[in-house]
Amino acid sequence: MSIVVEHLTKRFGTPGKEPASQLAPVLEDVSLQVGANEVVTVIGPSGSGKSTLLNCIAGLEPYEGSIEVDGTPVRSPHPAVAVVFQSPHLLPWRTTLGNVEYGLEVGRRMAKGERRQAAEAAIEVVGLTGSSSLYPRQLSGGMQQRVNIARALAVQPEVLLMDEPFGALDAITKERLQEQLQGIVADRKLSVLFITHDISEAIYLGDRVVTLSARPGRISLTKVIDEPRPRSLSLKQSAGFQALYGELWKSLA
Repeated sequence: MSIVVEHLTKRFGTPGKEPASQLAPVLEDVSLQVGANEVVTVIGPSGSGKSTLLNCIAGLEPYEGSIEVDGTPVRSPHPAVAVVFQSPHLLPWRTTLGNVEYGLEVGRRMAKGERRQAAEAAIEVVGLTGSSSLYPRQLSGGMQQRVNIARALAVQPEVLLMDEPFGALDAITKERLQEQLQGIVADRKLSVLFITHDISEAIYLGDRVVTLSARPGRISLTKVIDEPRPRSLSLKQSAGFQALYGELWKSLA
């Protein structure tokens, strides 16, 4: 399943009720595509509209231009799209299993027994088997983020939108989840748009890296990452990786 964004512009404010000078765009004339089973990572300076871009694709924000998921215009959340935000936003009174089932309950997609089975399968995928009965307060930050990812996977999406999901984690936990995400994407053949402020993470995870300029965000650079999968973490130490890191860093400076 593909994402096609064409000439996207996003302004905050109310046209007709506010002066035009206060309706300056956050994003301007952004066009990009995410192909089937492709990971596209997006980096950019603070305020460049990275999260706003994701929210528009998720159908959570109105916009100017065109966004299509599998050929269908996006004006509201698409049933084949799941979103993973930076903060897990887990319900503290629910166990791991209960939190993962929550999205299925809201969507009313399955009977209770089927929901339980789908949730347990998603928990196993993210490596939390044995933690189904634990509450968020009993989980580490990395484990909570795995629950967040499992909740998204339980609805069996074809497109995964991820907004800096590993940004608040320590370096070791982040790299473990980066490795795990690669396997999940390959096994489920997901199309992924991944927002990050971490250049190394963008290169390691992405089939393409898209750079947004300072506000208003425009695409200033696109780099294809020609490295086979699965990728070892040792790739980050290679000369080619470091050279690309430097090029992307300069594009953001």
